[in-house]
Amino acid sequence: MVERAGLATACGGVPPTAEKTVVEKMHTVYILESIVNGRHYVGSTNNINRRIADHNAGRVRSTKGYRPWRIIRVEKYATRQEAYRREREIKRYKSGDGFRRLLEATERCLSG
Repeated sequence: MVERAGLATACGGVPPTAEKTVVEKMHTVYILESIVNGRHYVGSTNNINRRIADHNAGRVRSTKGYRPWRIIRVEKYATRQEAYRREREIKRYKSGDGFRRLLEATERCLSG
C-alpha cells in the first residue's frame, strides 16, 4: 500500500513524525485491487478501515461481485473537496496510460 499526502516522503507517505490527530482527520483516496481477477476500484472516504470492511463484506453494490479486495494505494488529503477532486482525476484516466503509470509507480514504491 502506498500513501500520499501534503506531508510527502519519497513514496508519498505521511512521515512518522506527523501528528496522529492530523492524519485521522484527513480524507483518503484509495485504489483497491480484486484478489479474484485483478479488477481495480477507486474511491474516497474519511474512514478507510470502515470502507474497506464494507467492500469486503459485500455492502458496496459495485464491488460486491469481485471480493475480496486489497488496498494497493492510499492518498490522504486535508479536505473532502481535495480528496474528491483527486478521486475524479484518477477515475478519468482509469482505463488509460495515466492509470497504468500510477499503478507502476505504486509497484516501484512497494518493491523499492
